[in-house]
Amino acid sequence: LDTWFTIVGLLVLGGVVGKSAQFPLHTWLPDAMEGPTPVSALIHAATMVAAGVYLVARMYGFYALSPTALAVIAFIGGFTALFAATMGVVKDELKQVLAYSTISQYGYMMLALGAGGYVAAVFHLTTHAFFKALLFLGAGSVIIAMHHNEDMWDMGGLKSKLPVTYYTFLAGSLALAGIFPFAGFWSKDEILYEALVHAPGEPLLFGGYLMGLLAVPVTAFYTFRMVFLTFHGEPRSDTARDPESVRWNVKGPLTVLGSLAVVTGVINMVPVQKVLGIEGIDVLHRWLDNEWGGIEGLSSHHYADLGPYSSQYIVGGEVGTVLVGAAVSLGLALTGLGLAWRLYGVPSPTEHTAKLGGIKDVLYNNYYLDELQVWLAYRTEDVAGAANVFDQGIVDGVVNGVSSVSLFGGNRIRRLQSGVVSQYAALLTLGLVALVLVLGVTGGWFL
Repeated sequence: LDTWFTIVGLLVLGGVVGKSAQFPLHTWLPDAMEGPTPVSALIHAATMVAAGVYLVARMYGFYALSPTALAVIAFIGGFTALFAATMGVVKDELKQVLAYSTISQYGYMMLALGAGGYVAAVFHLTTHAFFKALLFLGAGSVIIAMHHNEDMWDMGGLKSKLPVTYYTFLAGSLALAGIFPFAGFWSKDEILYEALVHAPGEPLLFGGYLMGLLAVPVTAFYTFRMVFLTFHGEPRSDTARDPESVRWNVKGPLTVLGSLAVVTGVINMVPVQKVLGIEGIDVLHRWLDNEWGGIEGLSSHHYADLGPYSSQYIVGGEVGTVLVGAAVSLGLALTGLGLAWRLYGVPSPTEHTAKLGGIKDVLYNNYYLDELQVWLAYRTEDVAGAANVFDQGIVDGVVNGVSSVSLFGGNRIRRLQSGVVSQYAALLTLGLVALVLVLGVTGGWFL
């Protein structure tokens, strides 16, 4: 059965990879950013794209029976987190940076699920919904002020002109970068902790953890590159010098989401509980464990018992591992932030990524995966045609054939139900005569 659990789990994972924009089925998400910004804030930050991650979390009891499937999930998640983050470094349009950031953050959630930390994944899903919706709506506010220009190199100096947008956007950026004490710090730290303590002896999981860790400074770098280019320095266009005013129907939601980006981490402060021994502050764990009437079938203790991993602490036991892991993660995030400040937090920044030469072209063109997919589509056209014939002729043919036989038989039998009483009486008489004849022959009545 273990083999079948793995096969089924990986087949379901194929749908999850497409739905939650994981490598290699992630290329649709940046193109979807052409839609209105409020739609991006709702659909891409919190609902539709999250459905794949949520499905694996709901099915974690099933996936826990297949260590191989979990390891693959963790590796794909860690790789996607780093892979998408590298592309965000060179993007010039505001919403494009956020698009690749979204792909990367869903990669972190997949890493958590593969590492056995499904509560950590749900936690990051929750915090991400708030701070990413905030960033999308903040980007929309900037785009309105810039007369729908999304190019960050035409911005600059908007901090003083859009103060509400700036400070709320800054809160979302700090949460995205995983800076203490913003919400993203707590959820991302728990993901990396789960991957760290379960990684020893699991090569794919360990690889996923390392890639997730490397994505931390890259995330902080592209996030604050975006902040500095948009809001700091000197205005680099006439529109930036005299932006359009933004009304309170735009700024109001930013204020609410900005507050949530700061405080949402308190719903699951597991590191504080482990270090200080304060009970009752792991609210999300308790809720998912049904202690407060939670969701049926999503019990953290039960699922934790099913998980294939054992925890191995690297230094100083559980508390030491928590502190070291958090310190490393925070240090890497601050390093990325500091590098972004050093390069782009100046009055007149220059495009330093141009110094990467051909590497920038590869990153800017998304590793040419769009072109690769188009090439593969043309090269596999004959195979796709044969598969279509098989699907319509065999698969659909069997299904449609069964339904056609049922309809044909039903139509023939329906003719017997004419509604004419005399016909019913005749049929009853014929049936009775036939029954008497059968009984007479088999019973020897006529001998």
